[in-house]
Amino acid sequence: MSERGTDLSPEQQAIRDECCHPAGTLVEFPTEDVEISIPERFEKFVSQYPNQIAINVGTQVVTYSELNAMANCVAANWARTFISRLSWLSRAQ
Repeated sequence: MSERGTDLSPEQQAIRDECCHPAGTLVEFPTEDVEISIPERFEKFVSQYPNQIAINVGTQVVTYSELNAMANCVAANWARTFISRLSWLSRAQ
């Protein structure tokens, strides 16, 4: 790994400077993690940390497993709606 910023353009360095953990440390990700899709990466987090807190708002917390179930529900409902609309359009023609 190169020293911090030695092979980055000024724009990339500015972005990197903003991408820090709240503790002030840069969070580096393995290359294989940044070369997969966001859904694949999320599923990886779910499998590795199912009971870890994914969202914490006030007194409400949601684990990665719970968030995944919610996301799958939203996706399934969207898919049903989309397919239903496509069916309706094909019948209307």
